[in-house]
Amino acid sequence: MKKIGFKILAGLLVAALVFSVFMPVLNKANAYAPDTYEIYLEDIDELFTTEQRESLEERMRTTANAARCNLGIYVVSDLRDYNDNWDYAEQTLNDFYGENSVVLVYYRKNDGGTIKHYSGIAMSGDAEKVYGSHSFELSVRINSTALASGAQTALEDFCSRFTEYGEKAYGSSDPDQYRNSDDRLLIKGDKYKAALADYDDCLTKTQEEFLLNYMETTARKVKCNVGIVITRDIDDKTDVQYAEAFLDDNFGIISDSVVLLLLNTHDNPKYTFYQDWISLSGKAEQKFQKHLDDIFDETYYALDKNGASIVTNFDSACLAFCDSVRMYGSFNFLRILLVFAHNPAATLVAIIFGLVVSLIVTSAAASKYKKKKPISAAQYIDRRTVNVTFRRDDFIREYTTSVHIDSSHHGSGGHHGGGGHSGGGHHGGGGGRHR
Repeated sequence: MKKIGFKILAGLLVAALVFSVFMPVLNKANAYAPDTYEIYLEDIDELFTTEQRESLEERMRTTANAARCNLGIYVVSDLRDYNDNWDYAEQTLNDFYGENSVVLVYYRKNDGGTIKHYSGIAMSGDAEKVYGSHSFELSVRINSTALASGAQTALEDFCSRFTEYGEKAYGSSDPDQYRNSDDRLLIKGDKYKAALADYDDCLTKTQEEFLLNYMETTARKVKCNVGIVITRDIDDKTDVQYAEAFLDDNFGIISDSVVLLLLNTHDNPKYTFYQDWISLSGKAEQKFQKHLDDIFDETYYALDKNGASIVTNFDSACLAFCDSVRMYGSFNFLRILLVFAHNPAATLVAIIFGLVVSLIVTSAAASKYKKKKPISAAQYIDRRTVNVTFRRDDFIREYTTSVHIDSSHHGSGGHHGGGGHSGGGHHGGGGGRHR
């Protein structure tokens, strides 16, 4: 039994080691990146010209970004082995798309020389939660528009209508439609607070409200205050000084806080050597200091994913920052669950790989042991000369010593993800890149 217990324990330890080593590598490509929305258009019967297809694909990209979901459109004249157009859409969604996706199947049937129009829409994940109630309405609208004006117009109208639903849910994808004229600081929370300041008008008001709520939820989850400030003017301070002042003013000098400064000073020579900065204090420094490179990587991945829309970029970047804070600020077990939720395929591969390696290692180690009958210690005792009748230990006194080591954050402030410069402060943290 002891041998079996040893093998099980060794196997679990090896599996945990392999999982911890290979999981970050397998998951890095998609780790907490914001939704990178994909589109796919299949025109089986080549109903559209090349120009019409390109135009429709461009509308689909706009729709996917505004609705924040993957989007596939299939134009078919044969339902193949499916029961109907709705079944076609549902099975295609399940077979080829992940969570947060929308699949539209537009079916043209030639019935005795008369073209009849049918459509079915399937949704998954957040897309189903946000737009599920509109699927039947959209389907009816596609059929009637196609009957009156043709398939091209019907599908373009579908994209336009779906874009409207997306902008209503998440805010406009047009950076000029909702510009904030007021410089305002938004704060929310009780024990752990969220502070958001968009001084460069990179977010819509709808996006600000959603982001502030997300930040406040993040703060409660990681038990640290969370701040984000976007600006192009740092009031003659360095980037470090500005980020730390924002932290101190809104959360307190002695607090558990993390603040992201996104500095838009690329066109101002005064700020040539300044960069984005993350400032940390209290428990936040312990949680996030060694993960700053990864947090910046995920934030920049989101910021750069769609150069056509500044508003969408900054919104996605801030959400990605919050996701990274949640990931590295959670307990290890919760972190594994978050990783699994974002990339289950890679997680399962890592687990299987870890189990296989652990099985090989423990089997090889166990094969070297030969089972032998244990020898009793009683065989080494001469019972004629040894006779222990009484034993007693008296614990008289305990002496202990202690040494106090004074530590301080002053002068620390490591620089990550692009190096640092003069002007450090009293908090931990690190810099990103100059933009």
